[in-house]
Amino acid sequence: MNRYIATAATLGAIALAACSDSTAPGTASLEDREEILQLLEESGFFADEFGVEGAIGGSPAAQPAALFASPGEVQADVTVPDLWGRRHRRPVRRVITVDVDLETGIATVSKEVEFLGEFILDNTDDGQFNPTHKPMRHTLLQYAQFERLPDDGTVEPPPGDGPGEPNDGGPQRHRRRWRLVALSPAEWVMTEPTPQTVTINRIQVEVDGELALEVTDPSELFVVDGRVPVLHPGQMVTVKAWVEGGNAENNPPLFAFLHMFHASPDTRVWMRRQMTFVDDHYEFGWEVQHTGRERVAVDVIDSQAFATASEDDYRANVWGIPYVIE
Repeated sequence: MNRYIATAATLGAIALAACSDSTAPGTASLEDREEILQLLEESGFFADEFGVEGAIGGSPAAQPAALFASPGEVQADVTVPDLWGRRHRRPVRRVITVDVDLETGIATVSKEVEFLGEFILDNTDDGQFNPTHKPMRHTLLQYAQFERLPDDGTVEPPPGDGPGEPNDGGPQRHRRRWRLVALSPAEWVMTEPTPQTVTINRIQVEVDGELALEVTDPSELFVVDGRVPVLHPGQMVTVKAWVEGGNAENNPPLFAFLHMFHASPDTRVWMRRQMTFVDDHYEFGWEVQHTGRERVAVDVIDSQAFATASEDDYRANVWGIPYVIE
């Protein structure tokens, strides 16, 4: 599938801009547009974020031992500070386009959100939290596909009570006209393509040692009932990532991290862990907890971002892979 979904003839469209509910001209009914966007919000797969906002601890000592994959003894010129993170401001541009093919009953959604923000790090070893900030400009890209349900009186329950929450089958049940049938991973790239110094080429998701999903193109649509991994509490998930780039003058040239939402044994919360380099790829394993819908995100950052205090040298690439825990 092309990285950017083309608009076909005879399609109706809607574009939602930041801080505005205005719509572009199109043939799709307002009722259909509102339902599709509501279903995406309820799905848990289409959120803007992929981790904790602000600087958080990133050292092994600050993480539960059972969840941290210990790296080998590596002599590095650049190291990850104990406290670092990101802070996204409000989107400077937000466009969600819904194209409806009136003949086939298929709706295609593309989402593009541009963020201005800050990369925050404290690489001073003085025992105080006195972070510095670097400019950060990300663009989020993601796609989805819906099919129109037959008008036969079928009642379709919403996919969940909210992000990360299962549907309880209660009084929310009502007539739905659309069903989410496919979606892509989410990808965050540098808004300006020239400084994109790190690239994710491939991600594999293994469940209890068996390959469950392989991704080589973050714009590829996955069938929800078939290719999106369905997990169960207690299973072990290993995420592997093949990446390239970074600052070749640094050792290492880049760092890879994994953001998880259902890995804490106590509560549903975002957690971040540094991935381990094994042979030709990075990997990290985690045990499934709780139930719900979310995504696990591979986060690759040029090591130069950690080497200086406040230079304009933040470069990253992030892929978010959807999953369901039953």
